[in-house]
Amino acid sequence: MAYQKNSIPLDVCWFIISQLKTKVSYAKIVKEVQRNFGKSVSKNGIYKIKKKYDCTGSVVDRPKCGRPRKLSLSQEREMVQACINNRKLTANSIARNPKLNPSGIHARTVTRLLNKNGLKDSIEVPQQIS
Repeated sequence: MAYQKNSIPLDVCWFIISQLKTKVSYAKIVKEVQRNFGKSVSKNGIYKIKKKYDCTGSVVDRPKCGRPRKLSLSQEREMVQACINNRKLTANSIARNPKLNPSGIHARTVTRLLNKNGLKDSIEVPQQIS
C-alpha cells in the first residue's frame, strides 16, 4: 500500500471509532465528520479505519519498513543552514565537526544532503606533505 499524504488525522479516526461503537451508520459518520472536522471521508476510508482498529486495537499507523534515517530533519536543516551561512564549509569539515554532526555520518552522506538541497559541495582532499 502506498503512503498517503492526505491521511486522516488521529482525532478524526478516534471520533469515527467512537461513532462505530455506538452503531452509527457509515453515511451518518461521513456527514458528522464533514460537519465537525471539515474533512471528507469516504465510506471505504471508514471501513479501513474500522479494520485497522479491529486488527491492532488502535488507529495509529504501524512503523513502516525500510532502513531508518541517519539524520533527523532538524539535523539536516542545521547542516544546510551552516553551509549557507559559511560557504567555505566542505562536506569533510561538516562531517568532522561534532557540533554539526553528532551522528558521525560520512562526508559522502553530507555531500548527498547538500546536493539534494541544491547546494554545491567540494570535498576537500587531504594534502600530502612533500
